[in-house]
Amino acid sequence: MLELLAPYAGQRHRAARLILLSGRVPPRRAPRRAPGDITRL
Repeated sequence: MLELLAPYAGQRHRAARLILLSGRVPPRRAPRRAPGDITRL
């Protein structure tokens, strides 16, 4: 990944953020857990 970001030496954070925002993320492995009942504290 460092080789990929080498041309963007001054903009590494911006380039990494664009890669993350590209929408290519691994699928989730488990369904989300339902929120618990907060009235019973």
